[in-house]
Amino acid sequence: MELKIHHSFNKNDFIQYIERNRINVESYFELSKKELRIKLDDLIKEECYLHFRKKTLCLNIVLKNEILLKCKKINSLIDNGFNYQKSFYKNIDDVINDCIHISEFGDLSSVRKTIKKINPHIDHKISPIISEFKLQELEEKLKIKRGSIPQLQIKRGSTLVYF
Repeated sequence: MELKIHHSFNKNDFIQYIERNRINVESYFELSKKELRIKLDDLIKEECYLHFRKKTLCLNIVLKNEILLKCKKINSLIDNGFNYQKSFYKNIDDVINDCIHISEFGDLSSVRKTIKKINPHIDHKISPIISEFKLQELEEKLKIKRGSIPQLQIKRGSTLVYF
């Protein structure tokens, strides 16, 4: 299995990865993006570093529309009760492959909802890849939501009701 470093990385991403994982690369500040990529690729092959992938991939309009269309297809399959005659898929393997592909774009809410919806129906669970920024944003929204839930308040006293 050959690991490839995604083309969306820039030089700063490589430098952050080197510093965060304390990888021994001499004078990495002076190297170009291409040279850093080659060095890291060699190190990954030699020393079996963990999976090296940028958490947030750059989305353009065409790619985003493609991802959303796959989400709609998967959701329609689930809503049809996995009836492959009424769907765009021929078997569960195609569905799982599309789910794995869209899971890389976990910053999109449609992707998270689709993955959450299909996980009970497949053998192995798929987790959407969400950037740290989006995770913090979701946690903040959850805190706000929990703080604004209406609660029952009981007040004791006499109450007069007129009809």
